[in-house]
Amino acid sequence: MTAAIAFIFLFSGLIWLAPLIGDPSGVLYWRGGAYSDLLISHWPNAAFVRRSLIEWGQVPLWNPMILSGAPFAADPLSGLFYPPNWLAFVLNPGVAFNLLAWLHIAWGGFGMWKLARSLGITSGPAIVTGLAFAGMPKLIGHLGLGHVSLVFAVYWTPWVLLAFEAAVREMNGRRLASAALAGGALGLVFLIDPRWYLPSALLSGAFAVWRFAHSQRAVTEDGGKNATTAGLEVSTPGLQARGRELQFEGREDSGAERLPALERSQSEGNLTWERGMKWKRAASSLIVAGFMSLSISAVLAIPMGEFLSLSTRANLSLTDSTALGLPPAYLPNVLAPEYAGWPEWQVYAGAGVLFLALIALSSRAPGKWFWVGVVTVSFVLALGDLTPVYGLVSWLVPGFGQLRVPPRILFLSSFALAMLAGMGLDEVINGGIDLKKIRIIGGALACITLALGLGYWIRNQAALRTAAYVVSAALVGLSVIWTGISARRRSRWSIAGWCLLIVLDLGLVNLATVEVRPGPDLAGLSAGAEAGNQRAFSPSFSLPQPNAAAAGMELADGINPLQLASYSAYMSRATGFSQGEYSVTLPPFPEGDPQVEWGFNPDLTLMGKLSISQVVSAYPITETGLEFERRENGRYYYRNPQARPRAWAEAGEPVEVLEWTPNRILLRAAGPGRLVLSEVAYPGWEVEIDGDRAALDEYEGLLRAVQLGSGEHEVEFNFRSKSLMAGALVTLLGLILLASISIRR
Repeated sequence: MTAAIAFIFLFSGLIWLAPLIGDPSGVLYWRGGAYSDLLISHWPNAAFVRRSLIEWGQVPLWNPMILSGAPFAADPLSGLFYPPNWLAFVLNPGVAFNLLAWLHIAWGGFGMWKLARSLGITSGPAIVTGLAFAGMPKLIGHLGLGHVSLVFAVYWTPWVLLAFEAAVREMNGRRLASAALAGGALGLVFLIDPRWYLPSALLSGAFAVWRFAHSQRAVTEDGGKNATTAGLEVSTPGLQARGRELQFEGREDSGAERLPALERSQSEGNLTWERGMKWKRAASSLIVAGFMSLSISAVLAIPMGEFLSLSTRANLSLTDSTALGLPPAYLPNVLAPEYAGWPEWQVYAGAGVLFLALIALSSRAPGKWFWVGVVTVSFVLALGDLTPVYGLVSWLVPGFGQLRVPPRILFLSSFALAMLAGMGLDEVINGGIDLKKIRIIGGALACITLALGLGYWIRNQAALRTAAYVVSAALVGLSVIWTGISARRRSRWSIAGWCLLIVLDLGLVNLATVEVRPGPDLAGLSAGAEAGNQRAFSPSFSLPQPNAAAAGMELADGINPLQLASYSAYMSRATGFSQGEYSVTLPPFPEGDPQVEWGFNPDLTLMGKLSISQVVSAYPITETGLEFERRENGRYYYRNPQARPRAWAEAGEPVEVLEWTPNRILLRAAGPGRLVLSEVAYPGWEVEIDGDRAALDEYEGLLRAVQLGSGEHEVEFNFRSKSLMAGALVTLLGLILLASISIRR
């Protein structure tokens, strides 16, 4: 049975990713997008790790490939600490990430099925729940945006909740062990993608409290008699003694009458005390889970925290973090999708899913209000600063203000709607709701959907939007018909019909949202560049990061959510951009299009100190002192005559490079004077002169430098991040504890 369920989700994953079947090494794109984060970050990172392992025999802790260098192990997009990502280090990155996407879709759907089953939903409706979650248009759309690590993390959400559900059920001596395992699962989410840690942690905490409160209410309602009986058994001697005391005082009749009241009072007191103890145990379990999640995530969290504190993101304002909040005009898209719409603002979870969720809402399904609350809070937070709630949560929850793009919280709303859909179908199949009420719900939903579609047509003559509403209304109609069949027949075929309806609905949206394009064309750049060569810079993103990574070309520009503030300030002076709003690109593109000129005004001396010898642009650059070399493949190539080598001595003596790798640089240089590396200074870099530790200086407030005495010296720079070592130690201890717990279990 379980194997058959797993096969269903594996097969459905192929449907959601159908465009990739013909080109497994292709790249999934949002149809309206020109770029993909898969190619900007994940692909070149995987290529860099592979090169580092093969060429230098080391796991790279420092990344010199973009932005003139930054800590790689502290970068949440490095993929180092999530073992499935290692597949991309040995296979073609396109094939590897597509395979991982398929497996995570199936994994998420299967986990959702198990979670629904653990919450009391029968197997058939639980399958529908899993399909609704696994094929969520917002998730598939984000794969098209290249947000693979974020999507992988979201697909782990049902497994995290399953772990917390198990921890809630364990109220005996194994409860802390179960809580530790739940925390470990949550910590894994951080290692996959820290952006999903806080949403999943908040959901997990609320879920655990709800499940525990529900279990205690069930015990109270179902076990009141048992509790009283237990209280009598425990307190009988005391009560008997009290009865004898009353009799001895000559009030036999009064004592006999008051004995039952005393027994009830004693048992109620015991029950209250026991309930309080259980809440204390539950609180301690949550504390253990939180502690374990922090320990498992420490290997990334501690170095990332250091990186974040030194980055341009450290002082992210509420305006910056909510800049892409969901416009209220997109709220009606809950009823019908915007085909090929921007996935960040996608709110559609499926017409059939919404219909079944409304059935659950109108039924007596237990636990429905928790999931309704998740949907409501998610939509309020998705609106960003249009309500005061987002700012309040950012103030109350440490780190929440560092999250950008508020509509990503809507992964939780679709998750909750999928669960409500399973609950609604379960009520239908088990006769928990009247068919007349179902027809009223379906009719109202279809009429509202058609009315909105007609409004779009009258106002904008928007044929595609109107068609989307008509299709959604038709799907609601089909859902109403099939609901009646399901309620009467209650067979496997009725479940199969629902699965087909969900797949048809979501599959249509997903196919309209994403397409496959060929992998990056790695030609056009000089291949075989060696580490430590001079850098290149493009004011127009004309040197794509996967191409540069394949060619071994190191860039002074780049795209990354974390950029060192010192580097951004230096490059602002060196290239002429203004430091205003937060930007993931360097240089920032005010118009949003890299091909549009933004006022590039280079300071060749400052650029030269960063060893920027080549500038490549999509448009001609004049009157800057740059020397034109050629035009090739639509790009303009220029040379910076003031470019310095990657290492130089202020005394003017040449510097010999003995070894240059991401984690270690070995040079031979002569003093006296200062030796300067065209490398970004950062905590963790250490220097030795002839084997003796020396003090590392900063040059121009950015570059690494060291004072040399007279004569020739061997100078060795090593990256030994103390924050990384501390994080690794904490995580190792956490893993040892988890392993011992698992063995005992």
